[in-house]
Amino acid sequence: MIEAFFLKTNRALIDAKWREKRLLSSEILGMNPKRALQPEVIGDRTRLDLMWKDGKLGIRDKTDVFAEIKEPDSAHERVREMMNQLYADPLPLNRASLRFRYSSVEDICGLWIDTSNEDIKALKDEGEWLRRQIQERHWVIEAGQKGKEFRIENGELNFLPSRPHCWLPSYDTNNNEIPLLSQAHLFSQPGPEVNRAMIACGFDLLELVAKPILSWAEFGCGYGNLSAAFASYLPHASAYSSEIAPLAVDCLKINAEKFFPDTELELSQAKLSLVKEAKHLWILDPPRPGFPELFSELKEHKELAPRYVLIYHCHSKGLIADSTLLNEIGYKLQVWSCVDAFPATPYHEVISLWKLS
Repeated sequence: MIEAFFLKTNRALIDAKWREKRLLSSEILGMNPKRALQPEVIGDRTRLDLMWKDGKLGIRDKTDVFAEIKEPDSAHERVREMMNQLYADPLPLNRASLRFRYSSVEDICGLWIDTSNEDIKALKDEGEWLRRQIQERHWVIEAGQKGKEFRIENGELNFLPSRPHCWLPSYDTNNNEIPLLSQAHLFSQPGPEVNRAMIACGFDLLELVAKPILSWAEFGCGYGNLSAAFASYLPHASAYSSEIAPLAVDCLKINAEKFFPDTELELSQAKLSLVKEAKHLWILDPPRPGFPELFSELKEHKELAPRYVLIYHCHSKGLIADSTLLNEIGYKLQVWSCVDAFPATPYHEVISLWKLS
């Protein structure tokens, strides 16, 4: 079981730095957290999303004004190195959204450029900047929303379907890395210590669930981060995982075959009809707005309600929406914990366990 350092409650954090975050979630949920974890984030962030604007990297601040960022201390040294290299050899575009990635498993750097089709074409037509980053720095460079990657083959610069890499591992119950494959543009947690802490919190809360758990389901599982982890925690239970995004599905199939082959995959959107047998536990990691459509459907078909719901929320908006519906369906909050996954923001990851009354 992942424990020791990663599940030690930081009382000073609860009493000081986290006060506003914790109080907001405590007010929404009506009780204080079991644990409040602060993973070591200095130099841990292997995924960093920034804007590129007129030769500078930064973010939009609270007043929607662009603020330059040069040396974020939370970013891995290889990510900071990439940023410095980009300043030395500027991206030949005026504006773009960038995602920097570093894989400690494969020791490779990746860059996802999210911009218009016209700018992607202009970047390819210019060609020289891409050739330098690919040939001299060996960066993996993806662009756009269709999962494509710039590659040089036989001297030609091509724009082809991207190849998956292990950008961020999942973790099993023995704290071993599960080297899942994904693509640079696919969503993941910001770094390995945050991911490890979030998975550890989930394992910890499930210790309170009455055993045995015979079946469980995860909706919107992406490329399988939580599916892989909880398949190791519940090796003898029937498992169902669903995902509809085509690019995530491609990676999910590969990962499931290698790391959690007994999990039944439903390659579609979250629908109750797909998991009628998952009566014991649902594990959910919804987007920011939560899963109101799923819980609204469950409200109309309470006979399909699982005994327990373990749910991850990264935003208070989704936490409010889902907790309201869970209460209306008849669930009662058992316990919750939080992980400071986003130290420089007003948000944190809330992991909560609910039981059907």
